[in-house]
Amino acid sequence: VIKKVSKMIDKFREMKKLIILGQLAPLCTYCGKQITNPEDFTQDHKLPLSRGGQTVPSNLVPACMHCNQEKGMLTADEYITVLNYRKSKQLQN
Repeated sequence: VIKKVSKMIDKFREMKKLIILGQLAPLCTYCGKQITNPEDFTQDHKLPLSRGGQTVPSNLVPACMHCNQEKGMLTADEYITVLNYRKSKQLQN
């Protein structure tokens, strides 16, 4: 398990380097924004650690800092529901 986490940390650092070099611009899983600033790039736990999630590849997704912080302790599905609700409210106005 420790080796897997170490490899994931290394991969995250490598992705940040590629963003700095302009060779990578991942999309936020939640808002779809292209992440071009390495300081705005985070890995989010779809199922938060506080709710039993683990730091394993299947539970991690790229997210912009804003979405990651706003999502907080929600699961990915719960947060996407919140985002979809907001979109539907905006369309009604």
